[in-house]
Amino acid sequence: HHGHPETVRELLKTEIAVRERVAGELDIARSIQMSLVPRAFPPYPDDRRFDLHACLVPAREIGGDFYDFFLADDDHLLLVIGDVSGKGIPAALFMAVTRSFVKALASDGGRLSPARLMAAVNDRLAEDNDACMFVTLCFVLVDLRDGSFSYACGGHPFPRLLGGDAALPLAPVKGPLVGAMEGMFFEEGGGRLKEGEGIFLFTDGVTEAFDVDE
Repeated sequence: HHGHPETVRELLKTEIAVRERVAGELDIARSIQMSLVPRAFPPYPDDRRFDLHACLVPAREIGGDFYDFFLADDDHLLLVIGDVSGKGIPAALFMAVTRSFVKALASDGGRLSPARLMAAVNDRLAEDNDACMFVTLCFVLVDLRDGSFSYACGGHPFPRLLGGDAALPLAPVKGPLVGAMEGMFFEEGGGRLKEGEGIFLFTDGVTEAFDVDE
């Protein structure tokens, strides 16, 4: 039984309306997400001690990748990058929560340690995590007075040091996925940027991307 053409047309109309509404909601979610990452570059035009640039290009409507950076105090710049498990609106919400925990817990610049900060963010996220979501995270804290830096990574690709001819990964440090379980320990690494060198942070959106020929 095929039903009347009228009924079929009505059903199609309803389905199109629903799809348009969902698409509209995803557009709104995407624009909220994009508004959560810093987009004005250079971000500190008067600070001549460093250059900084970042970009986020979501492959589909909306994902869980994000970056952030801020001056923890006058002399310390904290770089943050993360990738939330899953896709869609739940991932975007978890990303927003993660970002606000990082900012709130990092307010003490002078005694800030990337590994301790990651452990604290991990515990906060794991506390009421009924959805069993997690995030991979990387923090790099740069001392702008001498270029020294410390870093911690929780399940995230290690940043690369840019300088000379090669872009070598920073020495590996142990660190589990963030937000899955309380009481986790994160190792900390360190190094020093010479003038003209840089640190490149990225998510697996870069390393797992395929072109048309795979």
